[in-house]
Amino acid sequence: MRGSNRTTLLLLLLVLCFATSVSAFGAGSVADGSNFKEFVWRHGDIVEVLRFLPSSLITHTGFTQLQRRQIYFGNWLRDFSQVVDATCLENIPESILRAIVSILAMMEFGYATDEFDVTRERLGCYRHVEHIDNPRGYSSNAQAIDPRLRGPVDPVELELDPDTGMKNYIANSGKSWETSSDYIRDQLSKCIDLGRRGRAGDHAAQKESFIHLGAALHTLEDFAAHSNYIELCLQEFGEHAVFAFVGDACRVPLPAHFRTDRKVPPLVTGTFGMLDIFHSLLGEADDMAILQSQGSLNQVQTHLGYGATAFDQLFDAIETGIASIQIFSTENNALISQLKTVHLILQKFVAEPSTSSDEEENCDDCDKNSDNSPPTAKKSHNSVDPSIIWQALEPLFFFHDRMKKWLKEVATNDEESSGNTSSEMSDLTNQLVFKAMRIVIESSVKELRATLRAAKARVDKEAASSGSAAVYDEGSSASDPSHSDLSKDHFCNVLNRPAGLVATVTTNWTTQKIVECWDNTELDADGVIDEILQIMHHPAFVKDKSEIQEYMYMTVDKWWKDLPTAERSLLREKLTKDSVRQREHEDHHLLVQPNGRQGPAHFPGSKAAVVKALPRRSFPLEWALKEIVADCLWFDYEVPKGLYAIPSNLLDLRSDAELDQDLLRYLPITDDKNIWFYWHNGYENMYPTAQRTVRAYQRRFSKLGWKIRVVNREPDSPLNIGNFLDIDDPNIFPAAFRDGTICGDYPAQVNSDLVRFPLLLRYGGLYADTGVLPIGDLNRLWNETVANVESPYEILTFGEAKGQTVTNYFMAGQRENIFFQHCHRFLIKLWGENGGRTSPSGIHRSPLFKGLPLAGEGNTGLTWTEDGRTITLDEGRRILTDYLFQGQVINMVMGTVDVEAGWDGPRYGRNHIFAIDFLTGSQLINHLTSWNGPRQFELFSLCLPTHGERETEDQREAREIVEQCLTRSFGFKLATGLILRVMGDTLGALWKKNAESDNKPNTYAHWFRYATTYYNQSELPDPVDVFLTEPIKRGRLLEAE
Repeated sequence: MRGSNRTTLLLLLLVLCFATSVSAFGAGSVADGSNFKEFVWRHGDIVEVLRFLPSSLITHTGFTQLQRRQIYFGNWLRDFSQVVDATCLENIPESILRAIVSILAMMEFGYATDEFDVTRERLGCYRHVEHIDNPRGYSSNAQAIDPRLRGPVDPVELELDPDTGMKNYIANSGKSWETSSDYIRDQLSKCIDLGRRGRAGDHAAQKESFIHLGAALHTLEDFAAHSNYIELCLQEFGEHAVFAFVGDACRVPLPAHFRTDRKVPPLVTGTFGMLDIFHSLLGEADDMAILQSQGSLNQVQTHLGYGATAFDQLFDAIETGIASIQIFSTENNALISQLKTVHLILQKFVAEPSTSSDEEENCDDCDKNSDNSPPTAKKSHNSVDPSIIWQALEPLFFFHDRMKKWLKEVATNDEESSGNTSSEMSDLTNQLVFKAMRIVIESSVKELRATLRAAKARVDKEAASSGSAAVYDEGSSASDPSHSDLSKDHFCNVLNRPAGLVATVTTNWTTQKIVECWDNTELDADGVIDEILQIMHHPAFVKDKSEIQEYMYMTVDKWWKDLPTAERSLLREKLTKDSVRQREHEDHHLLVQPNGRQGPAHFPGSKAAVVKALPRRSFPLEWALKEIVADCLWFDYEVPKGLYAIPSNLLDLRSDAELDQDLLRYLPITDDKNIWFYWHNGYENMYPTAQRTVRAYQRRFSKLGWKIRVVNREPDSPLNIGNFLDIDDPNIFPAAFRDGTICGDYPAQVNSDLVRFPLLLRYGGLYADTGVLPIGDLNRLWNETVANVESPYEILTFGEAKGQTVTNYFMAGQRENIFFQHCHRFLIKLWGENGGRTSPSGIHRSPLFKGLPLAGEGNTGLTWTEDGRTITLDEGRRILTDYLFQGQVINMVMGTVDVEAGWDGPRYGRNHIFAIDFLTGSQLINHLTSWNGPRQFELFSLCLPTHGERETEDQREAREIVEQCLTRSFGFKLATGLILRVMGDTLGALWKKNAESDNKPNTYAHWFRYATTYYNQSELPDPVDVFLTEPIKRGRLLEAE
């Protein structure tokens, strides 16, 4: 490859890596670096209190930045769902509105797919309950436009609930209307259910749980900001001149149990809350000038039009760079194909542009009408078909997000890429993305802006005539103030800070309650949600405050008492009815400065013990490129007859880095569908070839309900075996395991053997060596045998054809199995001999094995030379027997009839063990190549013939081996350990020595690896015929004769 071409490619790929979200549009959070950060508040600031919290009370691992962003995405969507309302839907199709929100999401979050995909279901539509808006004045025929919108307002919704002192639409549930508490309950119920499924390994459910949590938190955060809760608290402190946004005569008596005649203003929220989204999108929200946003749609239009490089040039440069890499083939290059598809669609838009009038082009002036009448939004007859828009945008979103996710870690490794270089690359990427989107969506953005201006003018007019100003009239009993007067969303409102502080408390406390529910499935979810809903309360209506009510109240109290005397006096003046009527409760210049009073509110337990989440593994650029290929390129490998490609919805297709994060965390055990591996010093220290095997199991089986774990002996690991079994129990582990004194030639393997039966006995599932690659349909075989109550089979494993010997490197069964129990007890007895063993050396001499032949009977090849001397056949068999001590235990258990214990080993093996022929089923490559490891490595390292190239003899042999192993075997055992001393290097050993040799695209090794992950067998294997042999022993299994 020529250096210039490689440089071009790397530059362009890194561009995508450095693509950051476009500058925030102001609706979400205060800009980092601002003096007012965490002094004034928006939803995006409040959610950051999660950085102090654990995402699990078991591991105490903190929420990652991505998880916090996912939660905030659910929160953010609730604001932008307000666009999908009758006022906009009358003129613009829902799918186009959603497309524009998707672009806004990409600007805010940096992504627009997967966990940040703005689907119809996630976005929803405007619902007053999501924001605790007063529904008075809402259109009575909205459902004719979209049935998801609310129906006509029932006057009883607006009445006061005498039991709570709040408006009925807030929390008076169980009636004919929907309340905000109903909405919160629904979101939290879904969040808890999905989160528990996520804890059990369902990653899609986990992502959705974050979105539902964010949605619920949004409404709970709105409680203090959209209601008069802060004003009511101040009145409880004795500040009775503070205006509570209801008429002078609007008072409700406290409940009878207070034994008082006292009456207080009710807790209310404002009408026409949807005006806020118009302000945010059009840029007219009057937050202080130094923090004011120009408006989301203004920012979209600005970004759609910047950059000097034409889209065609950017496209050609990327296509040239990708095509220059030899590991991409012209036939199946998914990236180039995807780019070409986008390009063709975009060319159609260029050829048939949506026309726009001069008025639309100069929409900044579209509200300047000579007669001061509201502008009118016209339906565009030239709008592009919404389905065509999505056909163009979705490939663009997907390409951008996948490339960015795969390459973002390059930036963390390349410190020199920061500064000007990073800025330049980011700018180039934004040019590519936004120029493409400009072709597709610009006319629709202009149309939405015109529609919003017309809608805003109409709603402003309706609000002005709604009678909300009646709350200021003398002697009034009015209780429906306007949202624009009452809301504390904007920084200019002098009560934005205490409302934000209360929201940090409710968000923090609620999240901790939800995490506890995720971790503990025994907790009553409805009971926890009942506790959370106590957040929505009138401060004067609770005599004995609950924990969260006390925290909220004390937060306002502390804020008020901590104010300097002069500032407190100033606020008293600004918060009277006359001052509020003159809008003096708005400080448009934020004259009050932070002066050290920044940060969220604190309460007991607000900062929990948090362990930093493990960083994702960084990787060099060369490996990153291979990852891109593996993820974005669906290899055109042959699918041998008898196999089929697994549907993508049944596969875990996340990146290796994302899989590794899950494989490093604790998963609670909920059933028997567990896949166990053991690696002494943890998954992160595995050889790459072993990690690839574990990931294959994760990709293939996790979406089918299996939980994959690699247990270890690392002291601080959440997957330490001590977190699953009691290491100090002598009935579970021998003393040498507990004390860490196991020695000999293969101590790690011995530890694995001692862990196998305790785990299977206690929890059930499959225990596999890390050298066993999956081929057959494990899930189906499990369901039809071990998990089928009508099946006689209780154990799955590999065994010897026409014999009664089974292997231990792949063994599955349900918990409390009698066979596992006898094997485990035998092992404990065996390792307790002679005061306790510390190694298997000499274990073949144990009297417990009396009558059992040494391993390797009939094998004359068990001789080898080492350290200048020859190991004889007899010595070789003794060494092999010690090495395979657990296999000897299995043979002894299967060969014993213990009447007192009710155990008949031969009959159990015959009737209840589904044994797949170990030679064909797991060692076929060794049979086909006469155990020639170097030859296996040589053949598997060959490249497949290119298109039109004739197959060589070696390629034919390699292909036939791959095809036979994939069609005839159920698994693929990589031989390691003692066999290396006897046979020399095996394929497994050579893959270990040559770390990426099994992962090089277009080789037979890669084809085989790929198939073990993405293909499945159509048929199940047959079990071997286990002979009912004469017992080795009749008598007590655990007593020597």
